[in-house]
Amino acid sequence: LTALGIGLVVGLMTIIRPIELLSILVPLLWGVYNKETLLAKWQLIRENWTHIGLLVLGMFLMGLIQMGYWKSYSGSWLYYSYGEFGFDWRSPHLWDGLVSFRKGWLIYTPVMILSLIGFVPLYRRLRERFAMVLILFLLTFYIVFAWQVWWYGGSFGARPLVQSYALLSLPIAALLSAAWERKSKVWAIVLGVFIFLCIDLNLMMTWQAHARNSGWEAEYMSQAYFFKIVANPRPKKEDQKFLDVRDELSESDLEEMNIIPLYQNNFDQDTVGSLATRKTFSPPQAWLLNGENQFSPAFESKLSELPAYEDCFFRVKAQVYFEQMEWNIWNQGQFTTLFIREGDTQPYRQTNCRIQRLYDPWAWHELSYEMRVPARAQPSDIVKVYFWNAGGQRELFVDDMQVELLQPKD
Repeated sequence: LTALGIGLVVGLMTIIRPIELLSILVPLLWGVYNKETLLAKWQLIRENWTHIGLLVLGMFLMGLIQMGYWKSYSGSWLYYSYGEFGFDWRSPHLWDGLVSFRKGWLIYTPVMILSLIGFVPLYRRLRERFAMVLILFLLTFYIVFAWQVWWYGGSFGARPLVQSYALLSLPIAALLSAAWERKSKVWAIVLGVFIFLCIDLNLMMTWQAHARNSGWEAEYMSQAYFFKIVANPRPKKEDQKFLDVRDELSESDLEEMNIIPLYQNNFDQDTVGSLATRKTFSPPQAWLLNGENQFSPAFESKLSELPAYEDCFFRVKAQVYFEQMEWNIWNQGQFTTLFIREGDTQPYRQTNCRIQRLYDPWAWHELSYEMRVPARAQPSDIVKVYFWNAGGQRELFVDDMQVELLQPKD
């Protein structure tokens, strides 16, 4: 009955979350830590093969619930419900999953650093549990972040690792026990302070993630935007440009730069194209983007044609205006700067600064940002700056478009 019960529990866990199938490793690896214990476990399995059969039967019976649902829903006993999404087995997103500001596990749950450090004292103190915990965690981590949509939607932090915390409590406990048993209590105090600060940080971020008008971004957080809003009770709406923009120069930085104008267009000299006189920042004309007219005139140049480009920044500016909000971020107008190799069709670095989420409608706003010239840029590379309506149908007016080169002073 115990084996059947384990099978039913593992089966239930698996139909709730398929990766929980790995939990079968807990009884299989329990007490295994060297060759002798591995052989003893194998012998135990061979001698109790009927129990293994009952375990598998329990898993299958519970799995019939899911299969029955698939049958009633799709007409097939087996059905893949994730559409075009799958796993990147050869290129898992392990580093992003660990420390990315988008959803990095240790960024949003830093107390779990202790669980990783704790594997050392766990090996020394509880070796018979070490292999089971380590293997199960490594497999879970790899599979979770091999998923193509590794950030798992609009959650807070790395939610698919939460079920691993029960096992990861063992290395944390081993670390705390080792620190407490030392003659000097310095490390115990340090760990206690660290845990307190982590709890305080998580409470603050949890509040901010749910507070109204807190500026928190649940799905597309970036490092630049994180440091703009974290612990800031009154973030600026326009700071959301740092969800798209990674570079920023301070006033003191700009004082150390030579500003070289490269391009300016108020569209007053244009006679053809998507011109508008109904709304302008500097009359008589502005450029209109809408469903039919998706692109503005562009600044385009080879880097070799510029006064300089190494260690330089581009600063782009424009006045923007709209009356109807575009709520779909993928269709919001974008102020784009890209770098592309000569002869290529796809850029190797680009910034697409979305406009409508930064401002309120019915007013002109100055949009500007800086973008560093990539370190791997070549003289034949092309830089291009333009507006794109991203397939949106809403009207977006653009005026006084400028491009400047920011060159460090000698």
